[in-house]
Amino acid sequence: MKNRMVFTIFISSIVFLSFSIYMVYGKGKTSFYLEDIQGDRAYLNEFPLKGVAGSDNHSMRFAIENGKLKTKHYPISIKELGRILYLERVGYTGIEKYKDWYGELLYPRMSANQKAVPSEEARIKTYDEFSKVAIEAGRYKGNEFYKAKTIVADQVDIYIEANEFREIDEQIQSTGVYIKTEIAQVGDGYEFSVGTKNRGNNKKNNTYFNTYTMNQSGVCTVNIGDSHYILSRTDRNSIGEANIYVLGEQLVDLSIYMDGQESSTYGYSIKEYGSLTPLVSFPVDAKHRILDMRRIGESYLGVFRTEGKNGIFEIYDKKGTLILNHIFTDTYGEAIDILLVEIVEWKDTNSISIGVQGIQEELDGINPRVHTVIGSTMFEFDETTLYQYESILQKENQSITEMVKDGIILRITEEQIQEKSYPLDIIQRIKIQVIQGDTNKILYEGEMKNDFKQDTMLLGAEYKIKRGIGEFLEERRWNENARRIGKLFPISGVENPNE
Repeated sequence: MKNRMVFTIFISSIVFLSFSIYMVYGKGKTSFYLEDIQGDRAYLNEFPLKGVAGSDNHSMRFAIENGKLKTKHYPISIKELGRILYLERVGYTGIEKYKDWYGELLYPRMSANQKAVPSEEARIKTYDEFSKVAIEAGRYKGNEFYKAKTIVADQVDIYIEANEFREIDEQIQSTGVYIKTEIAQVGDGYEFSVGTKNRGNNKKNNTYFNTYTMNQSGVCTVNIGDSHYILSRTDRNSIGEANIYVLGEQLVDLSIYMDGQESSTYGYSIKEYGSLTPLVSFPVDAKHRILDMRRIGESYLGVFRTEGKNGIFEIYDKKGTLILNHIFTDTYGEAIDILLVEIVEWKDTNSISIGVQGIQEELDGINPRVHTVIGSTMFEFDETTLYQYESILQKENQSITEMVKDGIILRITEEQIQEKSYPLDIIQRIKIQVIQGDTNKILYEGEMKNDFKQDTMLLGAEYKIKRGIGEFLEERRWNENARRIGKLFPISGVENPNE
């Protein structure tokens, strides 16, 4: 009996191992290589790359260094391997990099958001129904509430709520601040609704909603050392002054303060607690808007804002002193609704790459929104000087990643191409270019070649395997995503360092 049991375990192990090998390698010989198109591959040595590829069932990591492509396979999903690779890149080693990505390892040190409260001078209308905006947007159904009220204000004051998290005696302590800013929003109307829903068994709960929360631009937060900096983004309906705030010493222990506190009728509060120290002020209106604030290196704050048609990029030190001021566009600044900023801190030089994309946002009804790239540029900052370089606009079904080091640009272009012969088959095309920044001359161009598209053609295909575990394997195949290449990372740099 014992021998039979051992034999059974042995056979089961063989079947499982064979299945695992098949999942990784059993699709025929996988093609995965870098094909040279033009120029000298030696220029790519300036930007050694690594990345991940695979599916939900298996994956591989790869690296392009010294002109050679190296790969290593893993029996885990591309998402899981991507997490491990990210943690390696931000400095975790050993067993630490295998911890839960969303858990204690990367627990946020500080978070902040904005709240809206009807202004004292606002004109207010009251309705005995839940927010029409929320219902039209599909957030709620009109008949969900048997008791509801809505007020509509034409002006709201903006408050900042910020929390700091610290580990004390192996427990996370949360302290915070809630203050009224010098920013107000004016418009056709900001709705605040409260509705009572019956959850069954006579259990009732109140649901709150306001349109500002749904459409707000958000708050920029930056950590430099032990200091936390906060700046509100603004839009064309904003008036007043936006401040860069420093999270001060006057923080309130939220576990004590929030005990027994109740929300107002419509879910907002005007009761302030704690304090924030203003550092730099910016007047804001329809033509003067705050787009973003980012950490630049270990000691600087980068602020992106608009003045009419001009897009402004400013660099401040930790005390709020202006170090550099630069107009990055004098044409499309006024049209920017969202600014995407990609930062790479190079480990092997003192320079920092800063990529900027201006996005125009169009509302399709209420939701969703349509985004169009209307302009882009690149900077290199070396602690004393800011250099600007030309960038290219991405097209539909295309993603472009650009970065610059010592005046040389790395451009990675990814295209999603639909195969005409098989409508579910999407070809992923990735080109890598190295470009001389001041002349735009292409020094090297190559393409990542692979046969990953064959996976979608096999989705749902039956496994040629004996009856018994065939149903499980077939179901597994249906649930498997097609293989794909994840984002490529520069080995010698860290993108968007944790702020």
